Amino acid sequence: MANITIRKDKHGVIKSCRWRACLGRDRTGKQLWATKTVTTIPDERTEAKIRKAWQLEADTWEQGLLNGTESCDNSTFKGFVEGDFWEIHVKGGNLKPSSVAFYTNMKPRCLEYLGNKKLTAIKQTDCERFLIWLREQKQKNGKPLSAATQKHYFNFLRIVFSFAEEKGYIVKSPMRGIKPPKQPHKDVDYLSPADAQAFLTALQSAPLRWRAIMQIMLYLGLRRGEVCGLQWGDIDFNENTVRVQRNVCYTGAAGVVVGEPKTANSFRTLPAPAAVMATLKEWKAEQETYFREIANTSKTTLVITPTAFVFSADLDPYSPQFPTHITKKVKQFCKQHDLPDVSPHDLRHTCGSLMLESGVNLKAVQQFLGHEDAETTLKFYAGVDAESLRKATASLANTLASGV
Repeated sequence: MANITIRKDKHGVIKSCRWRACLGRDRTGKQLWATKTVTTIPDERTEAKIRKAWQLEADTWEQGLLNGTESCDNSTFKGFVEGDFWEIHVKGGNLKPSSVAFYTNMKPRCLEYLGNKKLTAIKQTDCERFLIWLREQKQKNGKPLSAATQKHYFNFLRIVFSFAEEKGYIVKSPMRGIKPPKQPHKDVDYLSPADAQAFLTALQSAPLRWRAIMQIMLYLGLRRGEVCGLQWGDIDFNENTVRVQRNVCYTGAAGVVVGEPKTANSFRTLPAPAAVMATLKEWKAEQETYFREIANTSKTTLVITPTAFVFSADLDPYSPQFPTHITKKVKQFCKQHDLPDVSPHDLRHTCGSLMLESGVNLKAVQQFLGHEDAETTLKFYAGVDAESLRKATASLANTLASGV
């Protein structure tokens, strides 16, 4: 008899049913399973009658699988990815919006190449050929896929096949033993102390909104999405601190989504310099005036409360601004002032790198930037210049000499 699992929405209304049937065992004795998900059309039947009808249908489906008259939803790679993998791992996995967007973006090319292949028949060489095929594919701008993008596809396949192995659909993941696409070494870009000072000097003539945004990224090292996620309740003008507890990302179809920060360590409260707090105080007054004038014009009431976003959408203080706008603005600002071409993340790198160069403890920098581990923080050393290395060597020599 097939197993059935009825699924309901948050209101208790039956939406679908998952059928599961055992097709026997493989050569190692491990059970092989097939699943199928069916949806329901609302009617007047009781749950007991719906369950009974589905059980009869599921048993007929199971028998059809065993005698070959029915095909399994998960028999092909496409059926498995769009079926159980998507329903259980993606939709039911309590994932962040950015993670769901990742799976959504990776799926089409993988299905294009592997979609019609039988899930249990996909071999390591099939996956290796797919990775080779990726090198020939183009982005929308006509350029080849970057090594980083190719690695994203590698990770997608690894996750899909690991899930299939874990749930008993396949005996062994074909991704085992395949090395990820080689990533070219790239030094971390960041501003030198002199360029950082020139950057801050140029900021004095920038509009308050953008002065505050760029100061926060440079002084506090916040990620672009973390800046967009700040609300006024996160700013403590008495203690001069900024609390990070939200992240905003753009996911395409879902638009701008407010979620949690990247990692558990990304939840943090940072002491802010007086210059940053002074700019934020000025910006808050300007923002309140701006929305008060809008309210007077439209005859509505707009009040800035602690849940209003510090850097909000132009017409709604309770909606965050697009993260991509920050990238464009930083690039434009650097070009206008003849500064090195940096991105918002490069300003974060500048914060971490200058801290490390000035002798701040590595663990403290890790916690300040919200990195998951010290290895991530150590990547900043890739961008340390020759002068910093010379100073480090001299400092070590002096330390060793003092002990002789």
